[in-house]
Amino acid sequence: MLLNLSGQFSKTSPDQTHLFVYARMSAAYYQISTGAITEAKAAIEECLPLVEAFVGVDPSIKAVFYRVRSEFDKVKALFAAYYRDAFLYLACINLEEVSAQECLEQAHDLCVAALSGETIFNFGELLMHPILETLKGTRFEYLHATLHAFNNGDHETLEALLPALQSNAIIAPRLAFLRQKMCLMALVECVFAFMKSSRRIPFSTISVAAQVPIGEVEFLLMKALSVGILRGTINQPDQIIVVDWVQPRVLDRDQLVQLRSSIRTWKARIQGISASIDLTSSLPILQEELVQQ
Repeated sequence: MLLNLSGQFSKTSPDQTHLFVYARMSAAYYQISTGAITEAKAAIEECLPLVEAFVGVDPSIKAVFYRVRSEFDKVKALFAAYYRDAFLYLACINLEEVSAQECLEQAHDLCVAALSGETIFNFGELLMHPILETLKGTRFEYLHATLHAFNNGDHETLEALLPALQSNAIIAPRLAFLRQKMCLMALVECVFAFMKSSRRIPFSTISVAAQVPIGEVEFLLMKALSVGILRGTINQPDQIIVVDWVQPRVLDRDQLVQLRSSIRTWKARIQGISASIDLTSSLPILQEELVQQ
């Protein structure tokens, strides 16, 4: 029995807890499919503390919970929450045991969530996940290319993909937002490329890279600072930003070559500075000062 005489769930047995969560979430999955969203939400809230307390449980128990919660997020258009919960679900299953159709749908939904999520600016986890390969050779292959375009801050590729993106019922109404998001990703790419020579980046350089008017660069930088993809100090009178940190991301081959070039440049500069400093010439003076003290 899963219920005691008082009608409350008995937590005396871990096995009963696991079975309860599995049964409750299986019912909630059916409720979502029939539009009973309020009831499904109540089931998720009831099972959440039980799932968080699980230790050494069969992954399939957690999988059914995260699957239901991700489906709830999907219905409510909670893109960032769906992105999180869908990855938690994938972490609990063996992808080889999932049908090709389900993998394709999951990959599609993850891409849509990554592009549409207002707080998602790092696509590394998705770009490296094998589920993304299921998009290749399908009608959704454009999503694979779009993710790479965003990761590279590539405005031109995004514009070329717009006809395909307009065919997606979820993404089509959000094209204006996608362009704004691309400006931020192009800013990240610009900072990454420019920092090999200096951390002081002119507004004019950012304006060209992000394809925004010079008068809107400061607003773009403030947005980047607020969402946490950039850290630094804006110098409005001098029209520059001094960058302290930029969000890490997955690098393609060209970006890795660029990074290697940057490291070599930094190494050469450090060696040059080191060679120009002759510490031995100052040693006698230091020794005299120590004797006098």
